[in-house]
Amino acid sequence: MYHEKGIQYTLFNSPPRVFIIGTSAEGIVKSVKFLVKDVSLIDTVEINPAIVKIMQNELFELSERAYENIDIKIMDARTYLKHSEKRYDIITMMNTYTVHNIGYFGEPDFIHTRDAIDVYFEHLNDKGFLLLEERDVSEKSRYAIFRLLNNCISVLQERGYREPEKHFFIYNVNVDKHKSRTGWYTFIVVKKTPLTVREREYFQRWIESRYNIEYKLEQEITPEMDLTYIYHTQLEYLFGVNVETDYSRFFKSDDRETFWGSEVRLTPTSDNNPYIFDVYRDRKDVQAILIKVGVICAAMLCIVIIVFAVTWQESAFVTTLPFISYFLLLGLGYFIVEITLLKFYQCHTGSPTNSLIFVLGGLLLSSGIGSYFSRYYSPKKLLWAFLGILIFSFYHIFANRRLLNIIGGSIWVENLIITVTVFPLGFFMGMPFPFGIEKVKLTFKEVHVPVFVAINSLASAFAITLGLYLCVAMGFILTSVLGVGCYAGALILCVFLVRSRRRAFM
Repeated sequence: MYHEKGIQYTLFNSPPRVFIIGTSAEGIVKSVKFLVKDVSLIDTVEINPAIVKIMQNELFELSERAYENIDIKIMDARTYLKHSEKRYDIITMMNTYTVHNIGYFGEPDFIHTRDAIDVYFEHLNDKGFLLLEERDVSEKSRYAIFRLLNNCISVLQERGYREPEKHFFIYNVNVDKHKSRTGWYTFIVVKKTPLTVREREYFQRWIESRYNIEYKLEQEITPEMDLTYIYHTQLEYLFGVNVETDYSRFFKSDDRETFWGSEVRLTPTSDNNPYIFDVYRDRKDVQAILIKVGVICAAMLCIVIIVFAVTWQESAFVTTLPFISYFLLLGLGYFIVEITLLKFYQCHTGSPTNSLIFVLGGLLLSSGIGSYFSRYYSPKKLLWAFLGILIFSFYHIFANRRLLNIIGGSIWVENLIITVTVFPLGFFMGMPFPFGIEKVKLTFKEVHVPVFVAINSLASAFAITLGLYLCVAMGFILTSVLGVGCYAGALILCVFLVRSRRRAFM
């Protein structure tokens, strides 16, 4: 909105219906309430219950009752929209991050992917707008913002729009008015359909109104001033307006994915690979963590193996290598599959917390039950266990999420389906480890059992970091297939262990 000669102007002829993704304290809620007036037209979600609790209690009066009469759903936005048939005039996503900014290393981001933006457009009216706000505070965050912009462009192109540049209005705000970028914010306004002449003219007048308020009235302009940093609100892109900025050049570029050079990745992100901060092709930030953890685990593994080699002198040490490899593959496979399952179902469970409860909890419980019921070991039973792991893993990778989309229903119905389908996978995943332990007791000595437990634990610790790196580098599907491949390798070693002539396994 803006004022001109005492008259308030707005883009909408009637109060718009608004969906707020991330109420995030008070700012956006107050603005939307002032615009809409009728709170029944406002739907909101916030994934962090602590924010809602403190705003409705300790900070309720201090925020001038920002959350008064607002019904806030504590859940993931994607989950909410999946079970909603409402259409909105505005969907806002103002700095919706649990970390510092869009370019910061962190968890997978399912609300800015190409798949997510397509869902938002599906819930917008034809004249509806998607509002995105991101902090442009570093080189990496700027690249991530351009990657987000490319997500929007690719969705529009998939929807049949040959000139996606006609849908955008982009501007920057420097709230600090200093040369430091710590106060810079980028706002991307995307319309579901191309902007009309009236809408483009409105945005131009709005920019001019900000110019008058923040520029002319607040300071006296001198020729030596660097207007780039003094100007509070500045236009970055609007179709039909000639401005020379990186954003305007980006829309004109023939190869947007390499706009910032071959070492920067701007390919659109998807639900299979939702790491929007992954903009550098060398991935040094993730590799650094992987190397540190890998070195520590490798050093400890060497110590464990040396201790075992010194204490075991009844036969050549090389005969123990299949056992070491078996427990290493089990540790890697279990946690790589576990991590990918947690990420797979985060959009369906409603929140990362629910994902831990229904996926990880169900997996651990069923694994324990599988270990208990496999106490009467036999090669045939173990073969069925590995076969079950392969079948149910590929079911989760390629089929179960599609089934959830077909069945629909409430969030709790989906959580129940996820738990029920995770149970048989975890049941079978719990069998190979105790089989290996029993084989160690028969082949070596019972005192050596902790050695192989330690080997498995070290592999599990490394698998957590390795799984993160692989998810970023390869996506969830290929990573989970690799985890299943570890079990396939363990199966091959298992055949060798069963046929071992050292002792018969009963």
